[in-house]
Amino acid sequence: MTTSPLRPLARLSDLADGVPVPIDADGTPLVALRIGNAVSVFEGLCPHQGSRLADGEVVDGHLVCPGHGWRFDCASGRRAGDPRTCLHRFSAHVAEDVLAIDEGELQAFRERGTPAAAKTRAFDTLPGPRGLPLLGNLFQLRETDQHLVMEDWADTYGPLYRIQLGPYRILMVADPHLVEDAFKRRPDTFRRMSTVEGIARGLKAAGVFTAEGDEWRRQRKVVVQALTHGHLKHFFPTMMRIVARLKRRWERAADEGREIDLLDDLTRFTIDVTSTFAFGQDLNTIDGHEGTLERQIGEIPKALSRRVTALLPYWKLVKLPADRTLERALVGIHDTLGRLIADARRRLADDPGLAQRPGNYIEALVAQSEGGGFSDEDVTGNVMTLMLAGEETTARALAWLIHFMCERADLRDTLRAESDAVLGDAPLLHDFAAHPRMVRIEGAAHEAMRLKPAAPVLRLEALHDTVLGDVEVPARTPVFLLTRHASIREQAATGAAAFDLERWIKADGTALDATAAKAFFPFGAGPRFCPGRFLALLEIKGVVSMLCRNFELERAGRGPVEEKLVFTMRPDNLVIRLRRRADAPLDAPAHAGTMRDARAG
Repeated sequence: MTTSPLRPLARLSDLADGVPVPIDADGTPLVALRIGNAVSVFEGLCPHQGSRLADGEVVDGHLVCPGHGWRFDCASGRRAGDPRTCLHRFSAHVAEDVLAIDEGELQAFRERGTPAAAKTRAFDTLPGPRGLPLLGNLFQLRETDQHLVMEDWADTYGPLYRIQLGPYRILMVADPHLVEDAFKRRPDTFRRMSTVEGIARGLKAAGVFTAEGDEWRRQRKVVVQALTHGHLKHFFPTMMRIVARLKRRWERAADEGREIDLLDDLTRFTIDVTSTFAFGQDLNTIDGHEGTLERQIGEIPKALSRRVTALLPYWKLVKLPADRTLERALVGIHDTLGRLIADARRRLADDPGLAQRPGNYIEALVAQSEGGGFSDEDVTGNVMTLMLAGEETTARALAWLIHFMCERADLRDTLRAESDAVLGDAPLLHDFAAHPRMVRIEGAAHEAMRLKPAAPVLRLEALHDTVLGDVEVPARTPVFLLTRHASIREQAATGAAAFDLERWIKADGTALDATAAKAFFPFGAGPRFCPGRFLALLEIKGVVSMLCRNFELERAGRGPVEEKLVFTMRPDNLVIRLRRRADAPLDAPAHAGTMRDARAG
C-alpha cells in the first residue's frame, strides 16, 4: 500500500521487450525494462562511473552498461559476479497501461546521496596568481603551453585555485576526486563551456561531443549503437588493410634510410581509417593521395583552436583570410556529406536488412535514427566529430606511446614479445578475436594517455549554483579540470609521475579495466565517457603490433620532444628512424578493399 502519490513514468505499451527505456524524473535519470510480462524500474546511472544505463543493451537477462560492460540482472538489479553491488529497484505499479512509481520512494532515493551540510568557501576566497587589472592572467598564458603554466600554478596554490582571463573568473580543479566528481555530474550540473558549443554549431560540426542536456541524451544512444563491437568487427579487415599500407610506407623509409616525422605519418593513418569508417571513402593520404575533402576537413581543427582560445568572437565582425578559407571548406564538406547521407538513406530503403550490417558510420547512424528524429544535420555533426576525434586524439595517443617506446628499451622489448606471441608468423593482426590478448600494448597505451593526454585541460561551466568540494561555484562559472595534473601528482598514486606499465596488469597477467584505475581521465568519466574508446584502442593495437613485429626503431630528432597544445596536446620534434627486423615475417595476402567487401565475404 503506497503512502504517497504515484508518479507516472511511461505507457506500458510503449516499452518494447528487452529494450532499455530512459526516463527523466525531474532531473533524476531512471531506466525502465520490460522482459516478457515483468517490468522493472531502476536507477538510471551505473554506480561504477555514472554511465547512462538506458544506452546499454539487454544480453542474456542482464542489462549491460554501455560504458564499461558491467552487467546487472534485469529482475533484481544485482551485478553479475559481485552481488554486493546492486541497482536501486523501484516498486513498479502498472494500471490501465500506465507505469508508475511511488513519489515518496523517488524522493528518498534522491535524498540518499545528498551529503550533510558542510562548511563551504566562497569562490572569491580561493588563492591564485596575481594578474593585471581587467585582463587578469591573460598574458601569462600562451596557447601552446598554457596547460604547463596551469599545472605549475596548481603546485603553488593547491588543487583548487582561481584565475582570471579577461572578463572570465575561472575555478581551476586539480584534485583527482573532484575532477571525477565533476565528470559524474555532467550533463545536469556541469556542461562543456557554452562558447565551445556555439563555435561548433557555427562550424556546423555540432554532434554528441558538444551537445548538452536533452539534446545530448537524444544523440548519445544513437551514436553508442553506431559504435558497437559488432560494427567494429565488420570494419576490422578494412582497418588492417590501412595498417598494411602504413607498413609499406615505413618499409620504404627504412630501405631508403629516411627519417620519419612520426606524427605526420600517424595523422595520415588515422585520417584514412576514420574517413573509411565514417563514410566509406578511403582518402589514402598515406600514399600521398591528398584530395580536396581531406584539405577541407583539415581546416576544422585549426579553426577550433583559433576560436576556442579567442576572448571575443572576432569572426562575427570581420573575416580574416583563414576564416574565408574555412567558409569555403565548410561548403565543400557539407555538400559531400549531404550526398553521402542521401545515398545511405536510399540504400537502407532499398535493403532494410542493411541496418543490421551497416557498411560505414553514416549508414549506422542513419539506420539507428530511422523514426527517431535524427536529422541529416545531426548525422553530419557526428560524422565530423568522429573525423576530428580520430585525427586529433588517436594519432597523438599513438605518437606519445611510440615516443615512450623510443625512450625505454624495456618497454620496447615487452611490447615486441607480446606482438610476436600474438601475431606469430603474420606481419599484422589478422584475427579480430586475438586483439584482447594484447594486454600489455593496451596497458602501455593507457599509461601513455595518462601521462600525455590529448586534453590535459577540460573546460566546463556550472549550469546552476553548486558546490564542488568545499567551494561555492556560482552559475555560469567556468571550471577548468586539470586532468593530467590530477593523474600524475603524488596524491593520485605512489610513483604516479613515472611510466609504469605494470599498474595496468593484474597479478594473474590479465588487463586491469582502465576505469578501475584511479585518476584516469583520457576518455573522460561518468555519463559522457567516450563512446569511441574501443575504436581508438583497436587502431593503437593494430599499429603498435605491426611496428614491433616488423621494425627496430630509434629516436632521430635533435633536441627534446616537447608538448604543444594546439586544440589537443601533440609531441613536437618527434622524429624516428626505422630498420627492418631481420626476422620479420613475410607479407600475407592483403585484406579486402572495403568494409562492405569484408561484410559480404
